[in-house]
Amino acid sequence: MAASGTTIYAGTDGSGAFLSTDSGASWTAIDSGLPGSSVYALAISGTNVFAATYNGGVMLSTDSGTSWTTFSNGLPTEQVISLAINGTNILAGTQYDGVY
Repeated sequence: MAASGTTIYAGTDGSGAFLSTDSGASWTAIDSGLPGSSVYALAISGTNVFAATYNGGVMLSTDSGTSWTTFSNGLPTEQVISLAINGTNILAGTQYDGVY
């Protein structure tokens, strides 16, 4: 889960990713274009949204989850389970291979 103001992004294990723009009162699916159906982690940096997906690595959306592109160059595609942003750096925690 990641939030910025009244905007909240939530990933699920099996049902994709969702967006709320009203502090969680209502939700919209935003997983079109995401590989698989599980989103283990989400992180926000400005207008960029990063998603750690099952078997798809890290994906990037620059339009609030409407479209997604692969961001995980050099990362294991099936083991990213956490994301964090520190300034201009994004950190990806993996299940078996440490932090990138």
